[in-house]
Amino acid sequence: MSAFFALIKFLWNNSSQVLALLEVLPAALEAAGNGMVIAGASATNAGKLIRGNGTGGVNARQVFSRGADVIGDIKSQLVNVKNEIDNLSNQALLAPVSPLLNDMETQINSVNTAIQSIINELNDVSDVFNDMGNDLKDVGAQLTSVGNELRQIN
Repeated sequence: MSAFFALIKFLWNNSSQVLALLEVLPAALEAAGNGMVIAGASATNAGKLIRGNGTGGVNARQVFSRGADVIGDIKSQLVNVKNEIDNLSNQALLAPVSPLLNDMETQINSVNTAIQSIINELNDVSDVFNDMGNDLKDVGAQLTSVGNELRQIN
């Protein structure tokens, strides 16, 4: 019971500050609630920009996904070029050997090596784009979730 009397005494001794707090508390709570609503809407909008809002508009995830697709297409075309060069090289090896053909084979092998290096780098870049797209999808889902939770608070 002494804690109760201590509280009464505290409120009595600080009544002017308590009353001042009670006067501003509703407006402060309303402002905080409005801030949460705005934060929730902003989080939802950010999530829609990242994941898409279902209206068919372009979003960040689609941009990265399309970039990865384009890189994949370029890689496929380079693989085709490399295979053609390999075929030419193999055909040249079947022909009678001459110094000119040996020089051509060296150049073809050099081009093949360069193309393979580009293909490997494109694989790495494509993986990065795919990872970024997946990360953006996850961030968008989290932002949407936060936005929904903040809306429920209000």
